[in-house]
Amino acid sequence: MPFYPYRDEQFQAELLKPQPAWACDTSESAPLVFADKKIVFREDFDAERKDLEEQIPLIRRYADYMLKYTLQLVDSLAKVSLKPKGGKW
Repeated sequence: MPFYPYRDEQFQAELLKPQPAWACDTSESAPLVFADKKIVFREDFDAERKDLEEQIPLIRRYADYMLKYTLQLVDSLAKVSLKPKGGKW
């Protein structure tokens, strides 16, 4: 299952709906990977999340630059923020 390291653990469930292209076992005998809003096997998730957290200063500088010099991006983000669930581009 593709856990999303940008989201906190308890908010992963909605992303775990099997998709046709996924090569994963969803049968009753499949190993449990997520239960009670917790990731059962955490090693990969924790490692990827840690790597992303270490990149926060670099990502923040890039985001600040883009917001300062790409006015169209600011306008698009403002429009999306007004939608009830954010929306799609």
